[in-house]
Amino acid sequence: MAPRFDESIENACTSTIANFFKNKTIFVTGATGFVGKCLLEKLIRSCPNLHRIYVLIRGKHNITPNERLIQLCASPVEKKKDCNFS
Repeated sequence: MAPRFDESIENACTSTIANFFKNKTIFVTGATGFVGKCLLEKLIRSCPNLHRIYVLIRGKHNITPNERLIQLCASPVEKKKDCNFS
């Protein structure tokens, strides 16, 4: 059975992204926000050969950077759901 059109596009994009970040080290700011969490999740899922990720976390609202890091690591990652729009 041939892959669906959207799956083949997603695989092509993912492999291009994974190839770009292969053996790279990246620095992420704003990783505790919504978009930052989404970015980290996407990089971790899509780029298995990413060498290292550095994350800049600042204190905010009387919460230390270390506490925010613990919260970030404890936050659940959304599981990919199979969506069928047909």
